[in-house]
Amino acid sequence: MTRAEKPIVEDKRGSVAIVVAGAGAALVAAAAAAVDLGSVHLVSRRVQGAADLAALAAAGDPARGAEAARRTAIANIGKRSSVDVEFGAYTADARLRPADRFRVGGEPDSARVSVETEAPLYFGAAILGRQSVTVRRTATAAQARLGSFSLGTRLAALRGGVANALLGALTGSEVTLSVMDYNALLQADISVFEFMDALRTEMNLTAVSYDTLLASDVKAADALKAAAAVLAAAERTSEARTLSRIAVATGDQKKLRLGKLIDLGPYQPRDKAAHPVDVSVGAYDLASAVLTAANANRQIELDLSNAGVPGLADVKAWLAVGEPPAQAAWLTIGRAGEAQIRTAQARLMLETSLLSANPAGGLLPLKVPLVVELASAEARLSAVRCGRSPSNHSMTVQVRPSVATVSLGDIDDGALPNFRRSLNVDYATLAQLPGLKVRARAKVKLGGEQWRDLVFSGADIEQHRLKRVSSNSFVGGVASNLMRDVHVDATVAGLGLGGAASLVTRTVGATLAAAAPPLDALIEGTLATAGLSIGEADVRPAGVRCMSAALVG
Repeated sequence: MTRAEKPIVEDKRGSVAIVVAGAGAALVAAAAAAVDLGSVHLVSRRVQGAADLAALAAAGDPARGAEAARRTAIANIGKRSSVDVEFGAYTADARLRPADRFRVGGEPDSARVSVETEAPLYFGAAILGRQSVTVRRTATAAQARLGSFSLGTRLAALRGGVANALLGALTGSEVTLSVMDYNALLQADISVFEFMDALRTEMNLTAVSYDTLLASDVKAADALKAAAAVLAAAERTSEARTLSRIAVATGDQKKLRLGKLIDLGPYQPRDKAAHPVDVSVGAYDLASAVLTAANANRQIELDLSNAGVPGLADVKAWLAVGEPPAQAAWLTIGRAGEAQIRTAQARLMLETSLLSANPAGGLLPLKVPLVVELASAEARLSAVRCGRSPSNHSMTVQVRPSVATVSLGDIDDGALPNFRRSLNVDYATLAQLPGLKVRARAKVKLGGEQWRDLVFSGADIEQHRLKRVSSNSFVGGVASNLMRDVHVDATVAGLGLGGAASLVTRTVGATLAAAAPPLDALIEGTLATAGLSIGEADVRPAGVRCMSAALVG
């Protein structure tokens, strides 16, 4: 068979040309697709960059952010684009999905910007029947706004007798300071970061991060010496000597975990605070918090007979402070919605001696026991506002004062420091003589449970100006409220009825009512010296830092 006679299916001549022609068409189509895809990708990158810059511009100044975002986007990708801007609050919580960390509304500290434009098609227009495709990209930026505050004492001055008794019990040694010494400590401020650095030096620790130091067991005396060193460096020589005396009285046995008092927030992993928020606390507040946290027994017995409260004598007190709630430091640094602190629960028992007229003649000695059960006060940072200068910054702290139950009566021995059990308050025997017995009981709940807002201006923050929230339901003194509802039960010759018993009841009731004002002063002074109060909560701003906006997930 000749070549010409072979079947056409067996003839392979020209096959390469057919393959090349088919491949060429595919290559041309691929090239066209690559050009269009490359164009879309290039535009997408430009749009994403414009969205990033627009989000940074918007978050940097939320008040003018919408217009700034639009101008930024148009400057980068032209006028043929649309820009959507949303403002809200950003929560940097790794437990949340990135899409859930931004919440529209609230106090804005972040912005989410979506930019949309058209990417031209060159070869795909014939296939898709359109000249372009829509490209939309979104970016979120947040401004790091940090606020710092503490929840504690509301004193402007201290009673030397109460303070000496408390510090003596906390240190385990006799502490005798003048009222002038205490008031000087109340007026002195200590930088928290300088204190932390001085404490590392005192403990001979180098290149140790703040979180490592906060997690360490620290001697209370070392903490007080470090605070004294900061005061000495600031030329507060008298206050430094006072803290040094307290440190010596404390000894080397009392220790604490400093992290239970101080939460440095984002600064904790650092070994030094470069350009930190200016956080300062009162010298007395810091010393009191350190000593209270280092009190391992959680119960302090005080002899307040020389407390200097007129009208009261032979006064003894027992103060029990519970463990602070988990993750609730005394001072905190953090973002709005994240920073929250609570005071510890506390119980105070006072036993004082009073003299009442005895209808049978002479004076009737009374032993009056009072029990105060104090719940936690709470404070949380709700907003930080950033102005063009520190004087224009501000922050809002929501506060809920502590609620207290105050009783006149007896409790079981040893029950005071057991915060896992409620106290069973029974009738107290105020006086017992042959043929005469006087008992009494009263109970009242004081304080409120509503959140209240405290707004601190730039001047308030710079001056660390303390502000107070008072519960609307708390009116008058503690003992005064209690004595209004006191029930006195007197028996004469075993009988609770009759003129003699009624006269004793009225006389003792009048004595208790008259003793209410000095008892109020004693309760208030004892609790406030320990940084606690009833129906009121005081917040001291420590500092605000407003940093540049940054892109977030």
